[in-house]
Amino acid sequence: MAPQVKSIFINLPVEDLTKSVDFFSRLGFDFDPLYTDENASCLILKEGVFVTLILKDYFKSYTGKEVPDAATETEVMVTLVAAKKNLVIEFLEKALALGATEQKVENTEKYIYYRRFTDLDGHLWELLYYDASEMIYQ
Repeated sequence: MAPQVKSIFINLPVEDLTKSVDFFSRLGFDFDPLYTDENASCLILKEGVFVTLILKDYFKSYTGKEVPDAATETEVMVTLVAAKKNLVIEFLEKALALGATEQKVENTEKYIYYRRFTDLDGHLWELLYYDASEMIYQ
């Protein structure tokens, strides 16, 4: 039996915590002060789902491993599902205006629309919309 999951924390190493917090704040995210200090700040995606931005050296102290270069390697892609297609477009445009870089993708799925960008630290984010009423599962 799978464990009962109370919360999810996605941890991402960042170079400059202040710049990263500013970037995501300007995208409209709030931060939880309970999980925030000089080494990390906890972005709230929704109730019980968080992205903790952690200074690289502090992140390494947790993992005991080197941090991959996000400019050349991808270890994780964070996908956010939007309620409407236009929200995907608006969010991407806002992220690009704040310094994100679009990762060009070709939307070939019939009922799914998505766009991708890398944040200031090169982490890959995907913005996705799908119409479940149009999808057929076999």
